[in-house]
Amino acid sequence: MREIIPELRVRAEGAARPVQIWSAGCASGEEPYSVVMLGLEAGLRPGRDFQVVASDISRSVLARARTGLYRDASFRDVDESLRQRYFSRKDGVSKIADEIRCHVDFMHLNLVDEAKLALLGTMDVILCRNVIIYFDLATKRRVMQSFHDKLRPGGCLLLGHSESLANVTTVFELKHLKRDLVYRRPLLGEEPDALWHAVARAAVDASED
Repeated sequence: MREIIPELRVRAEGAARPVQIWSAGCASGEEPYSVVMLGLEAGLRPGRDFQVVASDISRSVLARARTGLYRDASFRDVDESLRQRYFSRKDGVSKIADEIRCHVDFMHLNLVDEAKLALLGTMDVILCRNVIIYFDLATKRRVMQSFHDKLRPGGCLLLGHSESLANVTTVFELKHLKRDLVYRRPLLGEEPDALWHAVARAAVDASED
């Protein structure tokens, strides 16, 4: 919200549209709901400034996500003020406010289903944390190519801290934030970081030997 979204909003406002965010592999919904909450905290208006779509391969977890009901385990790293502001609590269960829930569109999606992926529009941000660790190398490459194709130039891909694309693909570049690194689809006509591209290319070539 402090670094990625403001930069993307400049380009999005030029196109008179909100920033498009996709939570791929959203499980029971904590991630996309958190995006909406943090957007509101940053003074952004969901629907006007940004839109969130969330997907998962499991219909059962999507059903849980749509209810917006969570137990204490889901709040391990959540500021208590956010919990009080955006949730109501009853019998040990916290329910997310409708003003948050209504701004996330959930859909059933297999990340290797190219026909279903085609139904999604282009995105500015893709969140896919702790998902590709379960894929074999060939599937990782297939999914990363789909993510690249779905991202607008300049768009960002956020993976889990233990996940790397070093031996997977060279179509993204590393973007340095103040306290993190994310992957970015280069802008049209922009040269990717030479060092990162060389390291990634060598790793990809080695994995194919």
